[in-house]
Amino acid sequence: MDSTLLDEVDVKSQRVLEEGTNVLGKDIRFTTGAEGGVEGVVKTFAGVSSRNEMSSQYNVRGGNFDENLVYINDFEVFRPFLARAGQQEGMSIIHPHLVSSINFSAGGFSALEGDKLSSVLDVKYEYTRDPKLKDLIVETSLTGVSWASKNHTKGWTIASGLRYRNNALLLNATDVQSDYFPVNADGQLLLTKLFGKGPNEVGTSRVEIFAHVSHNRMNQIPQNRQTNFGSLQEALRLNVFFDGKEEFGYDTQFLAAKYQTLTQFSGGGVRTLSASGFHTTELEITDVIGYYRLNELNNDLGSDDFGEISLIRGVGAFQDYRRNFLDAYIGNVKYEELIGWNRFDLTWGVQLQGENIYDRYKEWERIDSAGYSLPNTGSTIDSVIDGRLFSTPADGLELYTHVAATQTLINARAKSWINAKGSIPLDKGIWHYNIGARMQWAQLSNEVRISPRARFNFIPEGGLLAAYRWTFAAGLYDQYPFYREMRLKDGSLNTTVKSQQALHLIARQDKDFVLWNRPFVWTIETYYKGLQRVNLFDVENVRIRYQGNNDGLARVYGIDSRINGEFVKGTDSWFTFSLFRAQERSTTDLVQGWHARPTDTRFNFAVYFQDYLPNDPSTRLSLTLMLGGGFP
Repeated sequence: MDSTLLDEVDVKSQRVLEEGTNVLGKDIRFTTGAEGGVEGVVKTFAGVSSRNEMSSQYNVRGGNFDENLVYINDFEVFRPFLARAGQQEGMSIIHPHLVSSINFSAGGFSALEGDKLSSVLDVKYEYTRDPKLKDLIVETSLTGVSWASKNHTKGWTIASGLRYRNNALLLNATDVQSDYFPVNADGQLLLTKLFGKGPNEVGTSRVEIFAHVSHNRMNQIPQNRQTNFGSLQEALRLNVFFDGKEEFGYDTQFLAAKYQTLTQFSGGGVRTLSASGFHTTELEITDVIGYYRLNELNNDLGSDDFGEISLIRGVGAFQDYRRNFLDAYIGNVKYEELIGWNRFDLTWGVQLQGENIYDRYKEWERIDSAGYSLPNTGSTIDSVIDGRLFSTPADGLELYTHVAATQTLINARAKSWINAKGSIPLDKGIWHYNIGARMQWAQLSNEVRISPRARFNFIPEGGLLAAYRWTFAAGLYDQYPFYREMRLKDGSLNTTVKSQQALHLIARQDKDFVLWNRPFVWTIETYYKGLQRVNLFDVENVRIRYQGNNDGLARVYGIDSRINGEFVKGTDSWFTFSLFRAQERSTTDLVQGWHARPTDTRFNFAVYFQDYLPNDPSTRLSLTLMLGGGFP
């Protein structure tokens, strides 16, 4: 059974993802990289891609950042709304030194997991109730300090963590030369306690409380940027000189509580009541003027001026102004019950969620190119002052973009689900089944959606096929719009946007083999995703801007491959390769036809490798490599 609860070391989530990727906390604790943390490891999983090493966000099988669910101990967590660049996101809420395990599914997950289109990341903070539990980790680096503590006292298991990060050293290595002033700090606390006679006694209960607060600031004074691009035959250089500053920051508070109790059934049962609340305050202030120059470089290999500027192709200027503010509250209450028999588990649950979001969206951009302010109407008033000719737009100065809007959004959602899971033993193996459905309702769109899902696993016993496992999954996934999907580019809200729907079809094979007298697993998974009522979007760095309608169709198909095992004894490492194609088209523009989605990268190759000194296992090496791109 998935949830024998009640001793912390034995409690398993009621959303165990058999088709997913499982990694223990000890194998990701010392991950390196610009972003680091758990998400840095997830980016190396099959089907996952990322274009920004500073960001904790990732794309899964042609989807975008908003299509990924993240849970910590079954509590859903959220990311900032206004961030435009990876360095503005701050630290992920997941503290790597508190993680006991993670489980990731890139699609085909069960009805217990949730309602987004692409993936589920299930993070566990779970520890033994040993009274002698005492664990303290302090980590320091050039970018900050991290502290984590786990102990057991007076019946309570207490896990806490503090982190501080300043990644100015990394930011100074980017193309943009700036004075950076980043500050990221957070703290979190997990309390668990068991009440009753013992872990397996009927009526025994478990209480869990999780709290997290964060403070994030990313202020910068940009100075200049130099970017070289083009080809050997046509080498170009873009120089930009800045004046002004940018300020971005957000503070979050998250509080969640869960109460579980063991009930009397033939195979055991668990009742869970949980509640959580999330609050974020975000602010973006920008006053920047930039002057740019596009240069052609000398490409004569025999010239003394090779690589120097030979021709100025154009000059221009721009001005960015932003005064954006967002304040959001998200709260939910959930009840779930698991009933177990010998080879059968039945889980059902209901959830209510409320959202209250205030958004002040005010920004404009002015572009001046070759002496003309864009857009240029062509109608001007000419005047001569002190012998000089001045031309003024007849209708006044037009801005390239201008948004000024204030919105308040209040929304309520209701969800319910039922899931049956069990096994059927046969002479040649065991069939495992996982069948369920979810139902959703949202107040603003006033639509009801039912999403049936099914997964079947076959595990042969004995013979030549004993090393193989096969999985087949199919299901519907409906993602209701959140605030970001409703906001149009002019700042207005389209609250009638409907849910997006995806059909997942998945076939997977796992093969166990032995190499160097150590166990390995080779996984191959093929999939197809067909999406309808798609809310088409554009991506700028990590900022997603939706069209705010359901006028799109999309399709994604591909194959993922992964080999993992103990390449070095006692450590877990893996190699992954993904090949896929993601396309979309508008249902209102049939002439354009199918074209690549903004998240279509065609292939991804990733390596996560660990090693250590034989005489000193505490001295470890962690290597992460990610390569992605398209084909000509």
